[in-house]
Amino acid sequence: MKLLALFALLSPVLSLAAVVSTSHSDATSKLAVEITSTKGPIVHSVDDLILVSTVTNHGEHPIKVVKYGGIVDDRQTESFIVRRGDQDIRFTGIHLLLTYDDEALYTSIAPGQSITTQHRVASSYDFQSVGAGEFTFIPIVRLSPGEHIEPLDASSTITVTVTDNVSTPQLEKRAAVSACTTNTTRQEILTAAYHESKMLAAEASRHVTFNPTGPLFTSYFKNNVPTTVSTIFTGVADEYVNARLISCADPFLMCRDNEVVAYTDVVTSNSYFCPKFFDQLPPHRLCSGSPVHEKNIRAAIVLHELTLVTSCSGARALSAPEQLVNGDNYNCFATEVYVRNNCP
Repeated sequence: MKLLALFALLSPVLSLAAVVSTSHSDATSKLAVEITSTKGPIVHSVDDLILVSTVTNHGEHPIKVVKYGGIVDDRQTESFIVRRGDQDIRFTGIHLLLTYDDEALYTSIAPGQSITTQHRVASSYDFQSVGAGEFTFIPIVRLSPGEHIEPLDASSTITVTVTDNVSTPQLEKRAAVSACTTNTTRQEILTAAYHESKMLAAEASRHVTFNPTGPLFTSYFKNNVPTTVSTIFTGVADEYVNARLISCADPFLMCRDNEVVAYTDVVTSNSYFCPKFFDQLPPHRLCSGSPVHEKNIRAAIVLHELTLVTSCSGARALSAPEQLVNGDNYNCFATEVYVRNNCP
């Protein structure tokens, strides 16, 4: 087998460990968000959907917000919940996997301060699947990267009508894509991590099969059907398709900040691993002092990208439907199974 990093992936969902002291409800009640459309309330094409957000802190104390994903991020990440009537429009942009518990993840908005951000949303949502019409954009804010996405209050929304062209343009690539062909060391690490992730998935699938109602399973998947979970793990363990890309390239220039470990293009399922990924650890380090909750195991990071993120404790706290589609439930569960089976 040639060491070409071409493997099929599923899309992840961003999440991380929470380190913010301000409560979500208190902080968001002090944040005012104004959204404007640069081309007005009626546009001909989704290409004209250019929204400008201004977030202002009306409180008496600084408020920290996550600067990756959400309304203060100008990249092709999820800044809005978009709806046409009662129907949610599928996000088709970029999901980021970030470092954990890092102050650099945040930006602080001082009392009276505003942050203004421009959002080009045409390529980030599947407008084409629902056709022309009136779309509502609900801004989202993250006070901690581990929390589930929450919209701000309805007064912060904006409605724009697209009269004609809803063809979704492709995300703009800003650099050539390669599969680490010029860096053999990174290629070897990435290939090893991919195969290690399949090993983790296979071991986790066996654990679910033989312990479908055990405390470890119920802590991460509550009352979800065990065969559904084991099927997802088995799908990762058995998967090999030379169609999509795992790469150390950075075609969307998302790796420019050291907090980004990896990211995935939702439409193509291609995943790109940033320089920080190559500092992560092989699975056997779980047996020599690397805690599961630090989530610094390279195989588990790839497994996360192969499934669908939160801290391990946050993963347990999610609802059963959320647990079933959250990448870190599979990440943390699989690494805990590895520790139980392999570490003395």
